Amino acid sequence: MASPPSESPAAGPAAFLTVGATRPGVFLPLLLLLSAALSAWYAGRSLPFSDEGAVLTAAAKILRGAVFYRDVDAYWGPGSAYLLAGSMALFGEHLSVARALAAVLFCVTVGSLYLTSLRLLDRPRAALFGLSLLSLKFLGWPAFSVYIYSDVAFAFACAAIALLLHAPEARSPGWLAAAGLCIGLSGLAKQNLGLYLVLASLFVVWRRGQREWLPFAAGVALPVGGTVAGFTAVGLLAPLLESSVVRPFTGYLPASGLPFAPMLAWWQLGSLRDVTATPYLAFDYASLLADGVLSGRLWWLAGEVTSRLVYTAVPVVLLWALVRGWRERGRPPEPRAEALLRAAPLAGAAVLSALPRADFFHVISVFPLVALLLFALVQPRPPRPSRSAWPEALAVAALLLTCALLGFLHRAQLSHRLNLERADVWVSPARAWWKPLVEGLRAAPPPAAPRPEASTRRDRATPTRRRARA
Repeated sequence: MASPPSESPAAGPAAFLTVGATRPGVFLPLLLLLSAALSAWYAGRSLPFSDEGAVLTAAAKILRGAVFYRDVDAYWGPGSAYLLAGSMALFGEHLSVARALAAVLFCVTVGSLYLTSLRLLDRPRAALFGLSLLSLKFLGWPAFSVYIYSDVAFAFACAAIALLLHAPEARSPGWLAAAGLCIGLSGLAKQNLGLYLVLASLFVVWRRGQREWLPFAAGVALPVGGTVAGFTAVGLLAPLLESSVVRPFTGYLPASGLPFAPMLAWWQLGSLRDVTATPYLAFDYASLLADGVLSGRLWWLAGEVTSRLVYTAVPVVLLWALVRGWRERGRPPEPRAEALLRAAPLAGAAVLSALPRADFFHVISVFPLVALLLFALVQPRPPRPSRSAWPEALAVAALLLTCALLGFLHRAQLSHRLNLERADVWVSPARAWWKPLVEGLRAAPPPAAPRPEASTRRDRATPTRRRARA
């Protein structure tokens, strides 16, 4: 990708980090290695929850000849199910295949976001931002660790954003075509994210000139048009449109809303004190509270403050970026300011896709883009001299240390190894009953189908009996 703008090393920890370690060619492989290792540690825990189970079931049906939207009832796009089905066709029908694919998606997300940060930040701060993404394993669970369609969509979205922000310095229109392709694939996994990104990307592409729209549009049309053509060929165009376009906005959205605004009401601090408040807390942290591992009002308050900071940062950072962009209008273009102006609407589109179900899981799933804008906004702007990166370094170190300690504490609760035919995971001892339950269900004979001749005799006898009763 294009090289980042020239920069002068900052003092303090940034100066230490700049000595070779923060060169993208050195730091990116290291960051991906850490992401893969952390993903491997998280991959073997817990059986699938509802969303992952739905994608696993759909993929298993596809392996047996089913067709999405005909034999699989779903409101989300078919991309994630077919991607998993293809992977299982190659490597076997096992949960570990889905978790390995989730690890690849996490590495794509982290790598893409780090490359994007090189357009907005100096190298030391980009490295700190990249390291901060590792905290998503604890804060985001089950996001970024299990195989769910929203993570598939977000990984492709992050790749598209990285391409869009590097495209201005690229001479080939292939960069924009590749960005459009990634957005199209993102929409095939989660429709609203793809749709909102297309609209935001039009603004980004428009700033380059109208001639740039064609390769971008061609990239989007390739996967979307191919999917429409494929479902049309098997007579499923109407179910495709009804399930993937109409139902998400008329069925899911009205029935699944969870308000965002209550988490901005800081005057109600202390109101999240019991299990009814857990949708607004990090999943693993809420589990530690519910199981009594963390007990006392102070731990509830700490979790609530953290969540409120995350929620509050979303509108504050997006508004801050909008004001910054407005104030920069008319000034000579500066590479990082221009990159921030391009990144802000794309981040806003991703945030919008998390609504209206604004639980912590959905918000944290798109928060990395908000965090990137925050890093860019607090960074000194030229011609101001670069200051020490100590504040960012200390904040990231505290974040990673806290998430590591809480992550180990939560993992210690998963002391029972559950070994099933298609899953091998660690669960809490209280979940040990799952094994005999699953084995009993698998051993039970399938329900007997009605005999055709009996159905025929019953159907024929019914009119006779009706006439006799009459």
